[in-house]
Amino acid sequence: MAVIQQQIESFHRFAKSRAKDGDSDLTMDELYDLWRAENLPPEELAESLASLERGLADAAAGRIQPARDVIDELRNSPGTGSA
Repeated sequence: MAVIQQQIESFHRFAKSRAKDGDSDLTMDELYDLWRAENLPPEELAESLASLERGLADAAAGRIQPARDVIDELRNSPGTGSA
């Protein structure tokens, strides 16, 4: 229970700080998403960083294609109900 209380207090400080800094037009969901992004557990942060590194390596190696091409390919593939 102590961890949850710490998280609540951390979010409360974060939200108050953002509101004071002029971000009062943010919704609660937006505030939570911002706070969560800054407070990922170490294992989630490591997983996210590893995923980004894989993506950058794929891009550097030319293993990417434009999103529009992928979407068009999916739309035209058999079994999607389109085409």
